[in-house]
Amino acid sequence: MPKFDSYGTLKGLAYQHDFGSAMDNVMKAKEYANRKELQKQQKAQYLAEKVKRGYASTEYNSKRLETYYNKLNNELGEFLVNNPDWETDVMKVNQFNEITDKYLNNNILREDIEVQKEREMFLSDMNNISQDHFINTSEQYQNYANQEFDPENPDQESQERFRYMPEAKLHFSDVIKNYKPGTKDFDVPEDSMRYSIADPKKVD
Repeated sequence: MPKFDSYGTLKGLAYQHDFGSAMDNVMKAKEYANRKELQKQQKAQYLAEKVKRGYASTEYNSKRLETYYNKLNNELGEFLVNNPDWETDVMKVNQFNEITDKYLNNNILREDIEVQKEREMFLSDMNNISQDHFINTSEQYQNYANQEFDPENPDQESQERFRYMPEAKLHFSDVIKNYKPGTKDFDVPEDSMRYSIADPKKVD
């Protein structure tokens, strides 16, 4: 008796699988996954750059920065949660930039840089000042470095601000030159009060 295949069997035999199209779809899916992963990495790198922290040279300012950055992280986190469309909304992109700009652009870092410049002037002038001036200046710096700060407002300007004042030095030759014979007074000209090498513009 002749053997006949069913319609379904014949249809299945007639179907030819398009392996080329399937492979193309697989490759497209991999490319898409790779592209999404690259975008994810780029976004992570971008955010890491935007929230890069600055570092202070004194323990006092380091503590201020730690408190400041904790508050700033909370502010940024709250913004990102409440604004999931921040990457596409121009106004929110600007808000994001304003917040992240404060990581490296803040009063604490600016003050720390200025104070260190003053301290470097002091250290470079150590061999040209009196012992009393050295002790007084050192105490002023320690008062600055050990002061307390408001944890609610860590970036407000410090009350004890260190500023180096070069020691005024009286030139004896100028005093003698302006001495008035027959009197007990010395006519000391204003420009005879000169300063140490910390301020080269005021040195002969």
